[in-house]
Amino acid sequence: MPEFLPGQANDLTPLLQELRNLADELNVWLILPTQTPPTPELRDNHLPLLNDLPDVMAMQAYAHVITLLHRQEFWNPDTTGCCVSPS
Repeated sequence: MPEFLPGQANDLTPLLQELRNLADELNVWLILPTQTPPTPELRDNHLPLLNDLPDVMAMQAYAHVITLLHRQEFWNPDTTGCCVSPS
């Protein structure tokens, strides 16, 4: 397993590759939660984008699916129910 040091910039590629191989071997889903930087907070619509994720190129190379969550009711309390943003 690659060594990662907390608080330092790390290339996620070796870790993601190893985790993806392990998930494939075990025939299980690999779920990797991550927090986006405050970039969406600076946008008018507050929607997260793939480019907001750290090391997104490595994630795209090894992920089956990447899902970004957005809580519309947090940013617009007058909103009720669930919203899907237009592409």
